[in-house]
Amino acid sequence: MIFAPRTDRARLRWFFLFFLVSGFCGLVYEVVWLRIAMAQFGVVTPLVSIVLSVFMAGLALGSWQGGRLARRAEGWPTLSPLRLYAAAELCTAASALAVPSLLRLGREQLMSGRAAATWGSLRYHVAAGACVTPVLLPFCLCMGATFPLAMAALRTISGARASRTFSRLYVANVLGATCGAFASAFLLVELLGFRGTLRAAAALNVAIAVAAFILSSIRVSPRVPSGPREEAAPAPANGAGGSALLAMLFTTGLVSMAMEVVWVRQFTPYLGTVVYAFAIILGLYLLATFVGSTMYRLTTEPGGSGDRGWALRPAWIAAHSKTHPRGMHRVSNLLRG
Repeated sequence: MIFAPRTDRARLRWFFLFFLVSGFCGLVYEVVWLRIAMAQFGVVTPLVSIVLSVFMAGLALGSWQGGRLARRAEGWPTLSPLRLYAAAELCTAASALAVPSLLRLGREQLMSGRAAATWGSLRYHVAAGACVTPVLLPFCLCMGATFPLAMAALRTISGARASRTFSRLYVANVLGATCGAFASAFLLVELLGFRGTLRAAAALNVAIAVAAFILSSIRVSPRVPSGPREEAAPAPANGAGGSALLAMLFTTGLVSMAMEVVWVRQFTPYLGTVVYAFAIILGLYLLATFVGSTMYRLTTEPGGSGDRGWALRPAWIAAHSKTHPRGMHRVSNLLRG
């Protein structure tokens, strides 16, 4: 069978492809969902914050619960982590049919209530968030669960080291997401429309789900370590050190998403529409994440420089130049040619 991977490297290539395509589809959904939500509830910056917050919260919660499910599924004979991964991709694909109809239904319910009389007010935005959140959150949970489920599946069938494999799949996912952010806003929607773009992304989700299910049916023998024994991955940090690390990661994510929303609002007057500003900034953010992740891999692999201080040096400068009025004036001059 041509599909059957015969080596650990071949299996890793399939997982790399899974996450490349999955990342592409995820950002296609996010950009199109934002455009559909704005068509239903208004082209306003708070709606960008709502959609982005629901999307990121769903990924976080899905990853957390997916990790717990993956640990249990590693001992299950039939419902393996890889089959659960395939199921999560299928559930994500179902959003192509469900989200547009449910958002339209939510708008109808919103406009029939008291919040419709106070369009643009805090009450209206809270009501719009109450309509958007239950529609998008379940599918975002499925997206978030794919990563831990796939990692558990890869450990089960090939015994690959978690640390090195995680970084490779993360790079693939971010690369696919970068392509999805740009392609959805500037190409796919223009050619296929909202529903056509969502169906194209859903078809890709179904394709990788089918491939993952076939891969889960291939019997493989557990890998027997050869040569020098690899050091075990360090245990997760607990106590004060672990809490400080989690707080640092939380703050980094909080500041990054806050700056992204602010940049969308600042760049919109120069780019014409909120959606294009959102797609460009999100795409550049993901592209920078991809470059940074690749550089991190190069510095941490054997023979790398090991210097990671470069990651934080330009961060403050970039944030300051994009939020400072003089920096925005220079950017606007460049955009105007």
